[in-house]
Amino acid sequence: MVEHVLGKDGVTGSIPVSSLLDTNKMREIITLECTVCKNRNYTTTKNKKKHQDKLQLKKYCEFCHKHTAHKELK
Repeated sequence: MVEHVLGKDGVTGSIPVSSLLDTNKMREIITLECTVCKNRNYTTTKNKKKHQDKLQLKKYCEFCHKHTAHKELK
């Protein structure tokens, strides 16, 4: 992205994309589903080594228009 603006001569250094992706090996992306209307509203990450049980949070559901429990999906 920077190379397009400055040209290749204007770039002094950059971080490889693969190194940015490898920093969170212990975390996995999970989806949260509303327990009332069953809509999938949120995504988040969690540490899969420390928390093996399913995550349940109370979040705002824009479809129900109230705070409801949201459970983790696989």
